[in-house]
Amino acid sequence: MRKLTTEDKIYKAAKQLFYKRGYYGTTTRDITTKSGTNLGLIKYYFGSKKIIAYRVIKEVIEEIISQIEKNIKGAEDPILFSMVYMNLYLSVLLNDRQLEAFMVESYSDEVMDAADDAFYDSYLYKLNHEILKDHSFLPELDRDTTIHLNLMAFNNAVTSIGRLKQKNKIQLTEAQYKAYIIKFALFGIGVNIDKHAKKMQEAERISTEIMKSSLKLKEPERLFK
Repeated sequence: MRKLTTEDKIYKAAKQLFYKRGYYGTTTRDITTKSGTNLGLIKYYFGSKKIIAYRVIKEVIEEIISQIEKNIKGAEDPILFSMVYMNLYLSVLLNDRQLEAFMVESYSDEVMDAADDAFYDSYLYKLNHEILKDHSFLPELDRDTTIHLNLMAFNNAVTSIGRLKQKNKIQLTEAQYKAYIIKFALFGIGVNIDKHAKKMQEAERISTEIMKSSLKLKEPERLFK
């Protein structure tokens, strides 16, 4: 087994704390105490707590995408891939309240500001770009602007609904929550899912199969160890 580096120790400690206490419930002092390091080392390796949080989010998203790619390829059908991704992403969140709480908190301006540059190199950006070759939300907007605005809207929707659910101010079934978010997000890049009912059913089937077969997605705490 590879010996953990100082960077590994900080990241591992932060992940475990984020899962148990959430983003705002974890301080950099908590991370240094658990990892046996100091604040200077966090700054040296990561810059700040929000960078660590973004890296954790990225790891969760990459695990979801890697599982989907075992079943379908984004280049073959980017709309179906997007539907499966959002369906599976929301299934994972709804299956684990601690993960959902961390993700909802992490979709704050503080953390998402750290993600801006990285997003343009991400798989999801490229997938949305492919969809926009044949679809358009608003012709006056270029693709990059459309994608960026839609990402912000998606993050805000997940955050807002998540907070309302946590405070018991809104009652949604899992199916209603997924349907709203997926319809909202795809509409933002010019796709009307009412015209893709069969594709939505296929996405739900694939998502369900992946959840059954992937232990990490079925038990997300494994991603935080």
